[in-house]
Amino acid sequence: MSARRCPALFRPGNATTIDQFVTDLRARRWQVAETHLTLDNAAIDADLIVLRAETGTEAPSRDTAAALRAARARGVAILIEAEFEYFDAWAAALATPPSLLAASMSAIWQWWRPGRMVEELVQNTAADQVRDVVIGVHWTLVMTDRGCGLAQTPAKGTPGFRALNSGSGLRGRRLDHLAAWARTHNPLARAIGMAAINAGLNIDITGHSEEDGLTATAAGSGDGPTVVIGRFPGLEQKLPGALVIEKNPG
Repeated sequence: MSARRCPALFRPGNATTIDQFVTDLRARRWQVAETHLTLDNAAIDADLIVLRAETGTEAPSRDTAAALRAARARGVAILIEAEFEYFDAWAAALATPPSLLAASMSAIWQWWRPGRMVEELVQNTAADQVRDVVIGVHWTLVMTDRGCGLAQTPAKGTPGFRALNSGSGLRGRRLDHLAAWARTHNPLARAIGMAAINAGLNIDITGHSEEDGLTATAAGSGDGPTVVIGRFPGLEQKLPGALVIEKNPG
């Protein structure tokens, strides 16, 4: 279910923009329900409800308004195609003022995206079998037959940190099931989830150099200063004089 956010009004006359947005979301495995002022149970379970108000319709019926409020309480996003002049009526029906979106694809995406990146990554992680999970002091590794992914291991003193079973107990599980751990509140479980997501994102690379990223960066650094996020071993030799942004120096 999507992250809860303010409903939005989108002015009629831009059906092509909304249609393309809905198509793109469905391609990313989001559940979208499209309706005309009536809702059914399937819509309540969607990630997004696109409600297309009839021209001249000021607001939905009492029953539909109640269903929209119930859907929003469950985290369903609501995008309403309606005239802005009926803003007050929609605000009363939804029990919250809706956002007014510009008639553009970028405006819709800016409204939709915040808080949804991890959920979209989880939904698009393949159901590959996990070959190994290694929880190290600094890094957590998840491996499949097609790739591997890393995420930083949180320190034991991190708020919410709870110990898990050893990595060997996670072998053989489905990659998408481990990826879902990225939604949890336990930082260690989240690290495993993000490593699983990264393992799913990695693909086989052929016809490219096997040198590490520092070597490639040094070769194409140009005349300006080089800034590195995080201090990596061997940095002084490969990128002398680089500026390093490090959260935990020393």
